[in-house]
Amino acid sequence: MQQLIYFLTKIKIVMKKQQSIPLVMLAIILITLSCSRRDTDSTDKQADVQLIVELNSKQFPNASKDSIEKETYNNLQQLDGIEFFLKPENNYLDENTLQTNGKEKELTLQQLTRNNNAQLFYFKFSPASTNVPYMIYSAKEKNPIGIGSYKNTPNQYVLFNQASGKTSLFGFGWNLTLNTDRNKYFIESRDITGSSDIGIMSYVVDTQNKKLSIEKKNNTASQQFNIVPNDEFLIENIKISTKGGEITESKSIVLKRGTVKNDTSKEVKQNLVFSETLIGANSFIERMGGILITKTGNLEVETGLPKVIISNGVTSFGNNEITKLKYSTNSPLTTTIQLNIDNSISPKTTLNYKITVIQYQFRLKYTALCRGVKSGKIINISGVYNGTSYSNPSLEITQQNI
Repeated sequence: MQQLIYFLTKIKIVMKKQQSIPLVMLAIILITLSCSRRDTDSTDKQADVQLIVELNSKQFPNASKDSIEKETYNNLQQLDGIEFFLKPENNYLDENTLQTNGKEKELTLQQLTRNNNAQLFYFKFSPASTNVPYMIYSAKEKNPIGIGSYKNTPNQYVLFNQASGKTSLFGFGWNLTLNTDRNKYFIESRDITGSSDIGIMSYVVDTQNKKLSIEKKNNTASQQFNIVPNDEFLIENIKISTKGGEITESKSIVLKRGTVKNDTSKEVKQNLVFSETLIGANSFIERMGGILITKTGNLEVETGLPKVIISNGVTSFGNNEITKLKYSTNSPLTTTIQLNIDNSISPKTTLNYKITVIQYQFRLKYTALCRGVKSGKIINISGVYNGTSYSNPSLEITQQNI
């Protein structure tokens, strides 16, 4: 503004002396160009602050390529063609789901909205042996999500949605690794690493303080995620295998004790009839890593359930018995024990009896074939079946004189 006043003053003096209109016009043009350049520079600087750029692979020559766990890869590959939500372990009530906000924009944490496709993602797979086995795409923008940085802060990494037409995949490769409990995933960069006191560190998606960021892996809850398919699944069948099964506990249980007296001088015949229903523990524990699969429909399924048997003092799993089981982490399973035994009681004798059964706790692997209601996709849920079996009911008798 001061320059404008200065130039106008000069122009006024010149006009008085020379009445030079062309000179006046030239001065005005120069002032306008100067102001416009300042505005453009200011706009460019502001745009740089908001611009997310992709990373340069030359800056990360030592990026580690951790091996891909086969079981994890096989489980995740079943989600091919199924959209899913990404939900952090750090559940901040309303802000509990990842969401894209447009191309070249940073992702944020938002409240779960099931009909919002900005919160849905899908995988694209390459063979596990490749450097980029997993890529995660936005269901709304159809572009991959990856790691970049704002132009003015190149060392601060962010999770963003790639622009259309880009060909570079550096920063967009992921490796999903399981936590110690094997029930949640770290979303770990396949491309970038950093250094620390203990050596090379990988970078993962973090949700500390309700904000998405890319941080060095520290195994905290804020870096752990569940994958939740946007579908419900019907259980079509369950197969329980004895291969690799184990009996974890066995013990003898007394079902009944009793006494029968014969105070006559003659032998007495007695028929002992016994029936009792036992309730055992029964559970299906899924081993699908951090994938949370919602089941619907009838959860009671008939399947062949092996029984524990004893032969020559050796326990093993016998033939399957068709049993209706409820697919649950904790449900009862009933077994009825029946005995019908004739006994002879000597004269002037008391008969003491005890009915026992052996209870076994066992662990077997299972596979549940499930079909998506919306997608029609088949997923094989693998896991561990924990069951209870009762076998070898027996009657122990002793007699003593009255």
